[in-house]
Amino acid sequence: PPCGSTNYICRESRLSHPKFGRLTVREYPATKDDFAAVNYPTALIIQPLASLHVAEDPIPLLDFGPAGPPRCNRCRAYVNPAMRFAPDRSRIICNLCGYAFEFPIQYADAIASSHAYQADIAARPEFNRGTVEFAVQGDYCKVTPAPIRIMFLIDVSEDAIKRGISELAVAAIRRALFESDVHVPGATVAIVAFNRSLHFFDLSPGAEDIHQMVMSDIKDPFCPLEGGLFADPQESRTEIESLLSRLVMLFEDYKLPEPAYGSALTAAKNILAKTGGKIYAFLGALPSFGLGPLFARDANATKAAGDQEHIYLNESGNFYHKLGQEFAESGIGLDLFALSTGRFDLAAASTPVQLSGGALYYYPTFVPNRDGMRVIEDVVHQYSLETGFMGELKVRCSNGVQVEKYLGPFYHAYESADPLFGVITSSTSLAVVLEHDGKIDHRLGAHFQSALLYTTADGQRRARVHNFYVPAADNAIAVQRSADPDAIVNFFAKQAAEYLKSKNTDVIRAGIEEKLVTILAGYRSRSSSSSLPTTLVIPDGFVPALPYSLGLIKTKALTSRAIISDARVASKLHLSSMGIDDLALYLYPFVFNITDFAPEDALYDPQTGVFSLPPCVPASRQSVKPGCVLLVYNGVLPLLYIDDAATKPLLRDLFGPEYHKVSDLSPELNALPELDTHISLQARNLLGYLAQLEGVKNLYFVICRKGIDGSMLEFQADMIED
Repeated sequence: PPCGSTNYICRESRLSHPKFGRLTVREYPATKDDFAAVNYPTALIIQPLASLHVAEDPIPLLDFGPAGPPRCNRCRAYVNPAMRFAPDRSRIICNLCGYAFEFPIQYADAIASSHAYQADIAARPEFNRGTVEFAVQGDYCKVTPAPIRIMFLIDVSEDAIKRGISELAVAAIRRALFESDVHVPGATVAIVAFNRSLHFFDLSPGAEDIHQMVMSDIKDPFCPLEGGLFADPQESRTEIESLLSRLVMLFEDYKLPEPAYGSALTAAKNILAKTGGKIYAFLGALPSFGLGPLFARDANATKAAGDQEHIYLNESGNFYHKLGQEFAESGIGLDLFALSTGRFDLAAASTPVQLSGGALYYYPTFVPNRDGMRVIEDVVHQYSLETGFMGELKVRCSNGVQVEKYLGPFYHAYESADPLFGVITSSTSLAVVLEHDGKIDHRLGAHFQSALLYTTADGQRRARVHNFYVPAADNAIAVQRSADPDAIVNFFAKQAAEYLKSKNTDVIRAGIEEKLVTILAGYRSRSSSSSLPTTLVIPDGFVPALPYSLGLIKTKALTSRAIISDARVASKLHLSSMGIDDLALYLYPFVFNITDFAPEDALYDPQTGVFSLPPCVPASRQSVKPGCVLLVYNGVLPLLYIDDAATKPLLRDLFGPEYHKVSDLSPELNALPELDTHISLQARNLLGYLAQLEGVKNLYFVICRKGIDGSMLEFQADMIED
């Protein structure tokens, strides 16, 4: 498969698209002895709802009615292209367990004649496409499927109001509901504000005024409204717009500094328990009131060492863990937007995010004028992702292989239990750790099938099925040469995120380094190369794993630098949930030297519309030349570095004629003005191209200047080769 972060188009045939899943090796060790010899991790990295390029074929949707999709009677695998047919067409031989089960009744008409059989099988997507989706009903549904219900929880505590966080949340919700291209038929939304009380609003269409109900009993919260809490955003647009325009004013005079975040989540859980749904929560201060009160445990966490370090990365109690478990079991997901200059104790506050399959967006040095537009883009982006809820995933393996455990952003009762997702989006990824339970037949190879049972946002119950295959290797050296470095490092990242629950960062970093040394030493011992003892011998294709691994141990989650625990927790969630492409960019960011662009760089071809992507420079201080301007992008935070020796003509062409020296630029600068200069056009085109890759309308950066901006710490951290 292509390297991570590569933009490519794939035509899917009998195996699933690499965007949906990749194994850490492209030839599987046939026995336990072969596995022990290569020292490679054997895992499958899956991203079940990954987005496809517009030029790629859509996933076929198949509906077999009440009978459901055809499946093996023994292992319950879904029919797929690798299943073989008995000569008399009376049975199908399962490629996973080898059982020959009767030809499913769903194909009765197809086997009436040999000609009809051949034509029918050739035309059916389930027998010639690696990925298909089945419409299901009956036993596949815990509850009657219905369109998703969405709750927006807005922090209206004193600090959130004063610092513009509540107003920003209102603007983001308005953009997501009414100014984006997303409209899910049947989906309904609710808006709830919280400070020391919970505030519910009746959004019934046609109401003369917005009715507010206040819940002061935050120890046992419930919804006081009998109806009208949820409304179709199109039918009740007038009422929702009216509420959003007045929401901040309603709470401006309230001097209540402590948000009851835990109580708000509990109320949302009680409301959505029977139907599932999704919660978007905006939090602007430490939630120290109501259920699950938190406090800044890590006042000295930057100095924590020894056996105490990992304590600050996990919840001290079990309130939020239990809440996250209930979210996942009820089909509820949580996206948290944490905006503050202080501390949250995200180790606890984000636990329901991790367990429910949600996303965490953390803005540790939030400045409204600088970061506000970036927050809005993040909210709209998350709202726009393909989203499913009430998800359950099962991976089945062929003879000789079995699932050891799962790693990722979900809940499961024990390590090998099937994952439950409150919500799952197109950016959600997980790792399936594999182990041998016998010898793999060289003639058959190793087959894997991933089946995600979920409800779409518009209320349809589906089973999305992916099929993967790798041949069995003849020897250890063949396995080592077939490594997929992107998948291996993604597994390392998810394993490290799991280890952070019980191990300190120095132990995890040393473990990653030891794994790499063992892999390279094992390959060298079997390689026929006659190189000198001091020469580094690396397996073919494994080279990218080295800089990625360096980036991994330098992430905020694992770095040896002294940083607050909230930053580590946010980074840990990135490692746990990012897919192969996103993680590759996160570990080794794009670095563009705008001042060295050739005249034809960063321009669109007027005839083909193809973008001329400029070459990247190494993520190292050696790329910082006197007077340069660098754009650094790791998929999370875009940075624009401006060297203090930047010339006046350069500043004028990029930022405008009023700027004469670097210090004249505002620290709140987050976008480039539209100027009639070539370098301005190139820089804006590049930002627009990266925004398109990210799936947002605009990409807003943070400015970095040596000795001026605190964001220089972020820039230095992105120079991972130093």
